Amino acid sequence: TPAWVFCTESGTAPDPRNAARIWERVRRRAQKEGVRGLPLHSARHSWATWALQARKPVRWVADQLGHADASTTLNH
Repeated sequence: TPAWVFCTESGTAPDPRNAARIWERVRRRAQKEGVRGLPLHSARHSWATWALQARKPVRWVADQLGHADASTTLNH
């Protein structure tokens, strides 16, 4: 199993600035199509919501998000 879901061609962690630049391009295109542009952090919240709706255990979702306490996940 690779250490990173998304990585550079050499297998290292990507530079966060690259992800931010790509998100900004996608966001601008979406806005041109009439979709409300959301910040990158919103994708994290969306993923957590979808995981919980898919009946993933709250503790598992919290672990994936790096939350020490599952109540943090549920409160957000």
